[in-house]
Amino acid sequence: TRKVADLYLHDRLTAVPMAVKVPDAELSARAGVYWSPLSDEVVRAEVKDGVLRRVGAPAGFVAFGDGVFRMAATTEEWRFTAGTPDGLRIFDFYPTPRIFTRVTAALPSASALAQLTGQYRSNEVDMTYAVHMVDGKLTLQWPRQNSVALEAIGDDRFVGTLGTVTFTRTASGAVDGLTISNRRLRRLRLERLAR
Repeated sequence: TRKVADLYLHDRLTAVPMAVKVPDAELSARAGVYWSPLSDEVVRAEVKDGVLRRVGAPAGFVAFGDGVFRMAATTEEWRFTAGTPDGLRIFDFYPTPRIFTRVTAALPSASALAQLTGQYRSNEVDMTYAVHMVDGKLTLQWPRQNSVALEAIGDDRFVGTLGTVTFTRTASGAVDGLTISNRRLRRLRLERLAR
């Protein structure tokens, strides 16, 4: 069958790249948190059992060299910018690559987290959300739902089961609202209510 394929499809067949061994230092340099300025999506990579993987994924990536990693048994491909671990492009079922940059901002202090607590309102969905601090971490709660824990990833950006939550500030630095983004929702704006 390979001979028949070669005969009829020789001009369309491309060589399948071979997996390569990547040094541990390179894997560690690729691990981290990445954020997309376009979609507000956050992805995280970690090194576990000597393999780079998406945080929470059951299997690791297969390395193909030059910063290219593929998710086992899928078409998802992560391409890290050559020569630097700061940029990432993800190719998957979306029609164009998703572009990410590494999050390098410091995590907020306990006092900075406390400044984010309060009530936030969206007139678009006619709902008020509450941000609380529980055991040193922020939670987001809204009517008819359980609280969602928010994990800080840097500055005013957090992730939780509902997606990315980014607190916004005025030019003077005062918190004036937040946005919520996920795969089906882009930057739903909530205004902070006066205390």
